[in-house]
Amino acid sequence: MEDWRSAVGGGIQFPARLVSFVVQFTGQADDTRKTTAGTLTSNLIRTRTHTMDNLTGLLIHFGPIQPPELLDTLRASLQGIGARESPEVALDTTHFVATTPIVGGDDQGRGGSIDRQYQEAIKMNLPVVGPGWLLAVTGENKYVPFPHPDFSC
Repeated sequence: MEDWRSAVGGGIQFPARLVSFVVQFTGQADDTRKTTAGTLTSNLIRTRTHTMDNLTGLLIHFGPIQPPELLDTLRASLQGIGARESPEVALDTTHFVATTPIVGGDDQGRGGSIDRQYQEAIKMNLPVVGPGWLLAVTGENKYVPFPHPDFSC
């Protein structure tokens, strides 16, 4: 690890507390790989995944929600499906729900700024969805595909 930190950035030293790695795996089509040394067979690993009607794995962060009363309805929806709310966008957050990416400003949306948590969600490639998606998931009691929200209005 020390060699990696000293090699990055032309010899710049990074303190160990600032260096972290995040690895996300995607599914592989088969369990063997052809290599120059022959065929490599992967070890069998047993895993459990959520079914499309088990929504307890959802960890939702709420961004700017208008009108504010809608937030109470959405929180009740979370409880109804067994999902949880995340106080901040984090590595285990699964969705960012908002009606607009803008915070502050007047009733016409002037003078506001882009929500910091929204920017973080985009950077982390989280699904950004509108409240209608969460209400649809609650109504169907299963995971539903989400459309891209239209924040142009």
